[in-house]
Amino acid sequence: MLEEYSRRTSPSPMHPMAVRTATVELSLNRGDVVRIRRDVDANWLEGERNGQSGLFPRSYVQVGTRFIISTKAIYPFTARRATELSLKMGELVTLRREIDENWLEGTNHLGEIGIFPRTVVLTKVSIFQSVQNEPLAYSFYSSKAVQITSHFSYRALYPYSPMKDDEVALEVNDIIFVVEKCDDGWYIGTVLRTGQFGTFPGNYVERH
Repeated sequence: MLEEYSRRTSPSPMHPMAVRTATVELSLNRGDVVRIRRDVDANWLEGERNGQSGLFPRSYVQVGTRFIISTKAIYPFTARRATELSLKMGELVTLRREIDENWLEGTNHLGEIGIFPRTVVLTKVSIFQSVQNEPLAYSFYSSKAVQITSHFSYRALYPYSPMKDDEVALEVNDIIFVVEKCDDGWYIGTVLRTGQFGTFPGNYVERH
């Protein structure tokens, strides 16, 4: 995901009117975070949101202030790839961008950058640090908060030993935070004891 993002090249300079007809307009929802790429004219900006680029009216965003947004990990997460960022429970992380509906990119206190599941952090953020005179413009980040309920928490009934790289080990009474149930009966989630994120058989657990 990140490698593909970094390989993208900037568009060639074009006349503002030509750009408007050649470039797709960017759909925005209230609360979206938008990275401004350039001014097109007095009324339009070109920006990027969730990896998608396009044009949108200047009046749709707050310009002139950048908000650095920090959030807290509510579950541990162990990175399994070079692009992922390990997090400890309670660790503060600065959000950089939204990768997709399931993954965020952020920076930890050591300055390390990587991606992690949206479900392991609080995504309704109340910690804002305003940085003035930044050349980028953002609106407020207002993703829906993850409500931690029993519907997401499961308890392991039996031990399970992984047979593939994307699977996680379970011990009896392990608590697992489930983020997805697959059609084949397997679940995807984070084992709270180890912080490992991966798949496991759904019939090995029960709702906690």
